[in-house]
This record gives sequence, structure tokens and C-alpha cells, in this order.
Amino acid sequence: MCYYITAVLPSGTNQNYAQAIAERHGRNLKPLENPGVQKQLRSGELYCLTTAGHCDCDTSLGSLARKKSTLQSLTELKAKKLTALGWSSAKIERAISQSTQSRAKQSAEADTEAWIQFMQDLRSARVPYLGLLLHFYDGALSQNIHFKDRILVSSASQAREVLPRMAEDTLYEFRTEA
Repeated sequence: MCYYITAVLPSGTNQNYAQAIAERHGRNLKPLENPGVQKQLRSGELYCLTTAGHCDCDTSLGSLARKKSTLQSLTELKAKKLTALGWSSAKIERAISQSTQSRAKQSAEADTEAWIQFMQDLRSARVPYLGLLLHFYDGALSQNIHFKDRILVSSASQAREVLPRMAEDTLYEFRTEA
């Protein structure tokens, strides 16, 4: 039960080269099997997981669009997971407080710029676009997701506005200039 950011690469993309670029940016472009999502993609597009760590719950992508209730639910979920691991309530409170503080310290602008630089590096490598999808998974990464929309973002300045406001289950096709 976590947020994950997945990506769509256009047909003909050299996946190994794109993966090398992703790794330089602390990301991943690991192919992901999801028949429900793949039915909604264009012919030949590759669906990938961008997460390099455990999950993307701390991402600033979509952070301005998330409801307060979602953030509260994430905190409660984290507390339940830590309780199940045998953590004391005091230790859980400290961990959640530190996580909240580190999230507050994490610069949404810096995160946004990092994503834009990643997209521009892909573009320099002749990858015409990168599709990004934000979804809160309550099960396996293979769960069916129905896209609400597919939105074209054609400039870095537009991407700066869109990334922190990304709606869940909407595929954003970033075609930022190199």
C-alpha cells in the first residue's frame, strides 16, 4: 500500500541506454508487466517502474494535488506497518515525526528540477518523451489501473507547473526540450 511512479517509454527506445540514464538520476526504468495498463498504451510503448528504492510515498510529484485525508491515511498505514514489526509507540512517533520533517525539508522544487533534468537527458539521448503515471497501489504492481486521461506536457516550464500537481491515474507525456 504505497505510491509508485511508473513510466512509459516510446517504441524504439534503447531500454538499456535509458536505464543507464535513469540510474545516473537515482531512478530505475525496469520493465513492468501489467496487462491492464499495457492495453491502454500505444503500440510498442514500454511500461516501466521508476522506483529505485522501496516505494515513492515521499515523492513531491502530485503532492499539491493530494488530499489531506490521503496524507493522514499514509501516516496511519506507516504506523500500522511499524507496529506489526514490533516497534514501540514512542519509536513510531519519532520515526513518523522525523519522516514528516525530512519530507518538509525535501525541496519540492529540487525534486521537480531533478525530474526535468532526467527527462532532458533522455531527450538528449533521442528518447522523444517520457510518460509518467502516479498511482497509490493497495496491492500488487500488476493491479489494473484505468487511465483517467493522457496529457501532453511540451515544455520544461509547463513540467515545473504540472509535476507537483500530477493527478493520480493520469498518464502525463513529457516532451520537454533538450
